[in-house]
Amino acid sequence: MPRSYKRHLAEAAGMTPEMRITAQEFGAHLQRLLDERGLSQSDFAAKVWGRKTNEAGHSEALGRDRISAYVNGRSLPGPKFLAQMARALDMSLEEFAPSIAGAAAHRQKPAWSMHSPPGRPDLIQVTVDMLLPAELASELYAILMKVNAVKVDGKG
Repeated sequence: MPRSYKRHLAEAAGMTPEMRITAQEFGAHLQRLLDERGLSQSDFAAKVWGRKTNEAGHSEALGRDRISAYVNGRSLPGPKFLAQMARALDMSLEEFAPSIAGAAAHRQKPAWSMHSPPGRPDLIQVTVDMLLPAELASELYAILMKVNAVKVDGKG
């Protein structure tokens, strides 16, 4: 699978490497959803992107090859196509691709921030909300424990 698909989806959804869904996992999930609804890949593509009449006068679904690539784990859809596919199945994005939607929702809030409280330029408020490797989290915990031992704002 081209690297750009994984990178694009992960960046768009704000995923850490640990949260990334693989193309194979997504493909299997999509195929289950189609099977549950009795839809072929061609029927689903038509619901998502419509149909056209080919040169022989036959109606064919637009995007059939794209759906095949997703189902067979060769690529992943970007956020725009994920939303279109969810709508075609009458599902919310959270229902259609929960791990991707959850990561995107998590990204709405900054992973970390620092600011000085009004009137206290000597203090910095630090907020951290992110997944970290266990070793790094332990180091951060040790630093925070040192802060508890230091007298800050007349307390401690």
